[in-house]
Amino acid sequence: MGSSVLLPAPGQPTTGVDPNFTQAAVPQRVAFAFTDIDPPTGVYIQRDDILLILINSFVGGSVFVSARLLLAAQGQPGQPDQQPPADAIPSGVLSPIVTVNKQCVLQAGTGVQVFTLELQEGYLLSIRASADSSSSTRGQTFVRVLLNRGSVGGGVGAAVLMSDYAYPQQQVGFPYGTIRAPQEGPGDVRSIQQANPAAGADWTFVCTANTRLYVRSFSSQFVASAGVANRQVEVIVDDGTNTVWRTSASANITAGQTAFVSGTSEQSPTGVITTTINVVIPDDLRLVNGWRLRVLTTGIQAGDQWSNIWVNVERWLDNV
Repeated sequence: MGSSVLLPAPGQPTTGVDPNFTQAAVPQRVAFAFTDIDPPTGVYIQRDDILLILINSFVGGSVFVSARLLLAAQGQPGQPDQQPPADAIPSGVLSPIVTVNKQCVLQAGTGVQVFTLELQEGYLLSIRASADSSSSTRGQTFVRVLLNRGSVGGGVGAAVLMSDYAYPQQQVGFPYGTIRAPQEGPGDVRSIQQANPAAGADWTFVCTANTRLYVRSFSSQFVASAGVANRQVEVIVDDGTNTVWRTSASANITAGQTAFVSGTSEQSPTGVITTTINVVIPDDLRLVNGWRLRVLTTGIQAGDQWSNIWVNVERWLDNV
């Protein structure tokens, strides 16, 4: 019985993938660079660029602004015919990241305050602005940062980088931050006390400059003197000149009576406690600079006194 031996085919072996092999996975269509990649920003700072920082605050305190830069390559040390030191920055390679800082000390309620932060040539990687504990909630300190080319007064605004309220629990940043107007989003909710007027006079609550108010409600006390007369209370909203809302209380206030007068946009009930008097104010009542919420008391006597006047508001800065 004969036998046979399997011998390799003559010639050189082939290289590469067997032409009969079928790959199960789909090959990648893209590739990523791991060296010589661009900086992670599109903002390049030239030598005459500065950061312009605009801040308005109800409460004062400080805002800390920090910017990170990837500097342009430095010139090579030494003589042209000599090799640079071993630790010199290679030509065309960016130098390390640096951080520049600014503490902006604020005055409360004085309008927009302007600060500048000088930069160096290179790529602007990030900006962070944080307020100290003076700004305890949102709506108290508004920060806007712009890239400005040239001097502050005569320069040209190149870009708005970030714009929002800053407070300890929420910092403002670039990139990936927000650009908002000061009237956007939640405001600063608080009660504001209106000073007592003189005896025999009514009170007026005025929206101050650089402020926008949403009035939710108010509460006040009226002590009538012994002078015999019915006091009839009206609530008026005006723009300083023109009346845009006028309504009257649900009952008279009589001689010697102490009444608690409250206003809200809800339905005014006629309660069983006759010393509690309700009035209606407009729903979503917004006041801007110079607008007023006030009372007008027909039949007020010289000894009558308004007191304990509190207005519940949500407020925003309105001039940044």
